[in-house]
Amino acid sequence: MKRDILQAWASFLGSYIFILVIDYFIRSSDGNIKTGGISMAVLWSIWVPFILFSSYKLFTLSKDIKNIYYKIAFFIVNISVPILVILILGMLYTVETGIDAF
Repeated sequence: MKRDILQAWASFLGSYIFILVIDYFIRSSDGNIKTGGISMAVLWSIWVPFILFSSYKLFTLSKDIKNIYYKIAFFIVNISVPILVILILGMLYTVETGIDAF
């Protein structure tokens, strides 16, 4: 179970970090870090399969949990913590590189 949770988190967070790295290289190759980058349509089309995979993993793991309150707590923790990490990474990326928005 622990390995599957790590796979779900790694898929979700790893794909976002990979997208940030690609965005940084696209922006830096342009010469001006504040312009260019990955468009939102491309970002979501790349990221949605990883989100769906992570959600599927968490859903299959929650089938073993019988109590509905534990199942809800399992989802809240395993969804809110990675989202919080992504928000922090996105904020650090935009502030440290000086771009307007990601």
